[in-house]
Amino acid sequence: MYTKKALKMLSDRGLVPTVVKIKERLKYKKATNNYIKLKSLTDDAYEFQSDQKKGKDILISICVPVFNPKASHFRAMIESVIFQSYGNWELCIADASNMKGDIVGKVVRGCDDKRIKYKKLDKNYGIAQNSNIAIEMASGSYVILLDHDDMLSLDALYELKAPINRGIDVIYSDEASFSSSKAHPDIIHFKPAYSPFNLLGNNYICHLCCFRKELFNRVGGFREGFDGSQDHDLMLRMCEEAQTVINIPKVLYYWRMHSGSVATDISAKPYCIESGLKAVQAKLESDGIQAQAQSINGAPVYKVTYNCDIKPKVVRKLGNMEKVTDEYIIYAKKGIKLTKECVNELMQYLQLGNVGVVCPMAIAGNRIQGAGLTVGHGKVTNACHNTHISSDGYMHILKYAHNVTSAGDYCFAIRASVIKRAGGFDTTLGEAESIIDMCLRLREFGYSTVLNPYAIVRHRLKKELPLSKLFRSKWKRKLAKKDKWLREEIFG
Repeated sequence: MYTKKALKMLSDRGLVPTVVKIKERLKYKKATNNYIKLKSLTDDAYEFQSDQKKGKDILISICVPVFNPKASHFRAMIESVIFQSYGNWELCIADASNMKGDIVGKVVRGCDDKRIKYKKLDKNYGIAQNSNIAIEMASGSYVILLDHDDMLSLDALYELKAPINRGIDVIYSDEASFSSSKAHPDIIHFKPAYSPFNLLGNNYICHLCCFRKELFNRVGGFREGFDGSQDHDLMLRMCEEAQTVINIPKVLYYWRMHSGSVATDISAKPYCIESGLKAVQAKLESDGIQAQAQSINGAPVYKVTYNCDIKPKVVRKLGNMEKVTDEYIIYAKKGIKLTKECVNELMQYLQLGNVGVVCPMAIAGNRIQGAGLTVGHGKVTNACHNTHISSDGYMHILKYAHNVTSAGDYCFAIRASVIKRAGGFDTTLGEAESIIDMCLRLREFGYSTVLNPYAIVRHRLKKELPLSKLFRSKWKRKLAKKDKWLREEIFG
């Protein structure tokens, strides 16, 4: 499986990117093994969860569109639901299979569980419509989508219970992909907090996703014409309408990797890329935004190019920022050269109303020096420091614009009106600290800090920023929060 993928990448992109990818996968595998070792559900924890009766006991509907599954995989999927530590669920199965022998029906009847609803469809309507039919069967106010050959962690519903009781609209979790056994996954997707920019560039929410059935119906459910990326199209529309979207930073879903699975290789279903591109473009058009999307490196990852013709004021000293009368400002340390392309890439995102700060990626030679800042574990780090420039980043994060905790002190773009609204930079702090302080405060006003990896400057940076006791004291509680826009630090 992996040999085939490596050979394909070698043919498509060359030796160096292939070697870089292999090294990164080994690093991610190590992080995956560490997670499984430290975070796996114990028997005692399972028994404790099964005995809990606190809070409102809400019915959760697990909806599964089915088409010609392997019997053993389908049975394993059902068992992962039956043995949930939280028992108030229903499993809604819409079966569009055309295999001989009624394999799916026989497995369902063999389970003999009244919580399982089964409907045999008269034909295969496609993944989008089959999924709509499965959700129509649901009686619960909250819905989970589960593929017919994947599995839930045994505590998935238990972990969802608390945010459901709080009335959260959309809930998603980390997920693990496995080829042989879910006890030994190949890689885990550790996901960031919700960001519309991340979601536009890649359907990072994916699995596990739980949402209000009412919200699903309000946005019109799955749409025909988006098969293959119907879930991306749905998430773009549903998260726009949702009042609250949260991430549970825990693996609650296991995605099976096999020859016909997108989890193994997107080339198994190449139409997924095109339908994903269509979904992103449709979202831009529905928002009235003049922009064009394109897929990158043959993956379901999308670069958005916004129409833009803004000429900003360039400032070389941070202390001069608030003296500028121009609305659009770029701060760049002395010695950093700004190309027209870099300036345009920064301005494309700065013109968006929900963006406060945009930062470029810094490179030196063939190495990335920084791609925004990660703030966590008591440290402030230049993300992706010393990563080879051919890298796509963890889960392709370096191929699309995404949220970061803060811009670095080498270069960033900001609007004068945004600085004024935040009350200006804190001059009692050091330069790097005042920038981080500004980005954190802007988040409280609803502004994002965005890293655009296609805006590139050349500058050498250190991995970590030295910060004063004043800064660490002032932001101690914020640094301790489990609110990470990037989780690259997991692999540091």
